[in-house]
Amino acid sequence: MRVRRTFCLVALLATTIAFVGCEAEEEPYVSPSGQEVAPGEVVDTPSDAVTVNLLIDDELYGYALDNAFNWDARGGNYDGSIIDGRYIYNGVEYYITFQQYICDLGAMNGLGNITTFSTPNPASECAVIKGHGYVFYNELMPESICIRNPYYEEVSADVQQAVLNDYYSKNRVEYYCVWVKDVFESGITVQYVVRNIFFATNS
Repeated sequence: MRVRRTFCLVALLATTIAFVGCEAEEEPYVSPSGQEVAPGEVVDTPSDAVTVNLLIDDELYGYALDNAFNWDARGGNYDGSIIDGRYIYNGVEYYITFQQYICDLGAMNGLGNITTFSTPNPASECAVIKGHGYVFYNELMPESICIRNPYYEEVSADVQQAVLNDYYSKNRVEYYCVWVKDVFESGITVQYVVRNIFFATNS
């Protein structure tokens, strides 16, 4: 009887240890937007974060936002929609176009909760909501790649892909993690950090 009781206790202990071990090996949290930290967790604001107040003016809002986030650093349009540039590939100068996108990652505790580059719902514009996190980024449009000189000559899809692959293999792409700290009558307060990423491309 005593042996049976001892065996049951040992079996129970082993089961408990195995269960605790399984608990410890749970997959990390991943939100629907791809972030690795639960939106309600308290995370320190990144040390390189910038806090800026933006005044909202219907005619200058896009321009003011562009200025705050250096969105026009490539010489893009003031309306914040499309950025054009030049790129040399195999000795040929190509004309490339970037489309600017913003993704609403939903409500979160702060800027520190944006832990990875994710684009769950890319749009050219979206509502500014207090407490929401956003990712701003530029996406290269391969279908718009063409030879710049002399006549903006169109190129085949495989050449467009080759230029795209070459660009992304040599260039990190900037993106902005943005958190709306406050929304007031005539403007907003945002916190942001600039990050870089290598995009994977199809060979």
